[in-house]
Amino acid sequence: MIAFRFHYENLVKHAVMQDEVRECFSDPRRIVRRIGGIYWLVGKTEAGRLLQIGYRTEPDKSYFVFHAMAARDYERRQYKFRGK
Repeated sequence: MIAFRFHYENLVKHAVMQDEVRECFSDPRRIVRRIGGIYWLVGKTEAGRLLQIGYRTEPDKSYFVFHAMAARDYERRQYKFRGK
């Protein structure tokens, strides 16, 4: 099981729950891109909410989620296109 740490202020700012982030990591259709040491994930929650998540891996192999918010329009299109 993946261990997570969160930037709680960012989650509150964008009204994202920790469980929603975990659900996005479990989404088989998720899109993950790496830019330097930062990963950007777009995934869907069990309730159907599409989220954009920024995270990095820590030395102890946990994920530090520093950013999570509703996906932008272009990310929604990418996610939809990928599923076809």
